[in-house]
Amino acid sequence: MKRQIITIDEEKCDGCGICVTACHEGAIGLVGGKARLLRDDYCDGMGDCLPECPTGAITWEEREAAPYNEAAVLAAKLERARVDNAQAQTVKTTSVAFAEPAGGCPGSRAMTFERHVPSSGVSTPLAGSPQRASMSSPYNSPTAVPKPSSVNSSAVSFFNGVLSSLTDENPSQSSNAADIAAAFSGNYALPTVGVRRNGALDSELSQWPVQIKLVSPSSSFFQGCHLLIAADCTAFAYADFHRDYLTGRVALIGCPKLDAVDYTEKLSAILSLNDVRDVVVARMSVPCCGGIEMAVRRAIEQSGKDIPLHVTVIDTNGDLLS
Repeated sequence: MKRQIITIDEEKCDGCGICVTACHEGAIGLVGGKARLLRDDYCDGMGDCLPECPTGAITWEEREAAPYNEAAVLAAKLERARVDNAQAQTVKTTSVAFAEPAGGCPGSRAMTFERHVPSSGVSTPLAGSPQRASMSSPYNSPTAVPKPSSVNSSAVSFFNGVLSSLTDENPSQSSNAADIAAAFSGNYALPTVGVRRNGALDSELSQWPVQIKLVSPSSSFFQGCHLLIAADCTAFAYADFHRDYLTGRVALIGCPKLDAVDYTEKLSAILSLNDVRDVVVARMSVPCCGGIEMAVRRAIEQSGKDIPLHVTVIDTNGDLLS
């Protein structure tokens, strides 16, 4: 029969895989790094995949095609669910395939580092996108600077006079002057996260290794952790990555395009074997970065657990988009 059905321009397709997730019928798959319509009879012609494609590679065409077969689609879904559940059970009952390496590369040896963690919790807000920590942020607990006890009244008067003259000459300095005055009076608050030590910012990395391909799902640091799964480029693009993302979290990084692997199995093993409290995904705005988000979503589904997931997108210029 002749009907409306999707067509995919392989020249425009960058293999991000977003359309695969968007197609609820399983009609689209990745073949050789490109999206393909796998079966005509799986495509219902509703077009949920069209608006999700970031490159415009998917369009409509009218041609001879097998009619939509709902029964076949439902049967395929049940089979996929059966396979996924079997894989999840296998992961839960054995971790031999992901055992800690004995000897070998020192870069794969699991290590943890003691870091300061604010009593209020991790630095990344669990209700949404990470926010830049501020003096009033519960994720950047303040410590008051003690008021100097040896300052005499004449020094105070001189100091206040300098501040006043600075403000009169340049009104834009008023906020800075207020901050200095507050510090001088002992009321200024300094962050305890990311404080400078010997001229350098402290790292907030809590464990090693960080590469998804190198880490073992049975590593002890995963138990009860808040997990961050980040695309490689995010730490370079976002200036406050350590403070806003790493504090209080176990971090894993990877690039689905460069690694050319599906992280789903490894991540599913991590989530299945450990009590992970929540997952934050930090990805770039480029389409290929959707692969890491898709792998995390599949891993959570395969784990069979109800694990909170929060996805944030960083633009190539370093801005938070969502």
